[in-house]
Amino acid sequence: MEADDIDLIARIYDTALDPSIWPELMLRIAHKLGATGAFIFELRLDEEHPQIASRIYSSNYSPEIVSWYLKTFNEQEISDQGRFAELSQKGNEVDLISDIELRPKISDLLAQPNVAFMMTRGLKHRAGALLNKDLVNVDRFALQFSIDHGPITPSEIKKANQFLPHIAKVIGMSRPLEEQLIAKGIFEEVLRNIGQGVAILGPRGTVLYANTEFERYLSEHKVFRKGTNGTLQLIDVTTNPAQAKHYHDLVVSDDAHGVFGARARKEAVVIDLEKTGTALFVEICPVEASIRSGKLGAGCRLVTVIDTSRHVKFDRKRLQSFYQLSASETEILELVAKGYTNIEIGEIRNRSQDTVKSQMKTLMRKTNSQNRTDLVHMIHNLSAAITYNGAV
Repeated sequence: MEADDIDLIARIYDTALDPSIWPELMLRIAHKLGATGAFIFELRLDEEHPQIASRIYSSNYSPEIVSWYLKTFNEQEISDQGRFAELSQKGNEVDLISDIELRPKISDLLAQPNVAFMMTRGLKHRAGALLNKDLVNVDRFALQFSIDHGPITPSEIKKANQFLPHIAKVIGMSRPLEEQLIAKGIFEEVLRNIGQGVAILGPRGTVLYANTEFERYLSEHKVFRKGTNGTLQLIDVTTNPAQAKHYHDLVVSDDAHGVFGARARKEAVVIDLEKTGTALFVEICPVEASIRSGKLGAGCRLVTVIDTSRHVKFDRKRLQSFYQLSASETEILELVAKGYTNIEIGEIRNRSQDTVKSQMKTLMRKTNSQNRTDLVHMIHNLSAAITYNGAV
């Protein structure tokens, strides 16, 4: 991999602590792939009518034009993006699909009103992909190419595969931080008050910073400890040596990141807490520098931890509409978000354990969750999802 490509991946991860980097970074990514510009957006289902909403886009695009375009061609874009999603939904990889696959004939594609407008702006072809195949309406990626370029080429798709898994990982991991960093912009205040554990590690795992919630995990659960040399270590590596190795690799090796494509949450380290029947969901990514955090240096890591026994943010309306949940299912999901066990949920709702287990299985199926830890992570992540820059 070229030095510039390595640097680009490093900058992608720096957005975890500084989302203001995204517009210029998206332009750099687009140009690297032969495109004019790029978007990250989502399909919002929590309105009367579904809406395409931009989350992040390259700096050469006008917010006013983006907002107008998405409102004017919303119905056509929903149709197009639905087809992009359908073609890229299988498997684990981030599959970048050319727009020439959207319609049987290119002439039909070019006749669409949204494409006709794009051509007045010097754009013609697009490519799209799902960055998160577990939450298919969130974190979609799109490229736009100039009239002179033509459709995306196989070599450009191959090149994109070097970057898109890293974008997929950092977008999902940083979402709970993102809203606070954009709104407040005070780095240490945000990390101190956020409702999850956050730590920053030095190049060899030395703890440079840990917020109050992370320190609580250290003292209460005792699954981590600070070594005599200041490094953050898993205490009992014999219980699950595979997880211990995975944690070590994420801390010390850049190559361990972005390997799960569009299923980035599989990259997390899940630490079971046997006494409570819950778990810690630990995500780790590289960070080097940002305006807010300053120069951290190569080899530093951002560590975030969700404790599934603790109350997590719950956006009832968004989650209910996103997954088409019944009122009863939404109530159960909210109790899960508050950290209640299945036994406690049964007592609160006056239901048998068999009934609660059956309802939990339905929730797992509807949310593409593998287990309770996965479910809590989804609640936390989706409730923190935001849109901005005038898209809605």
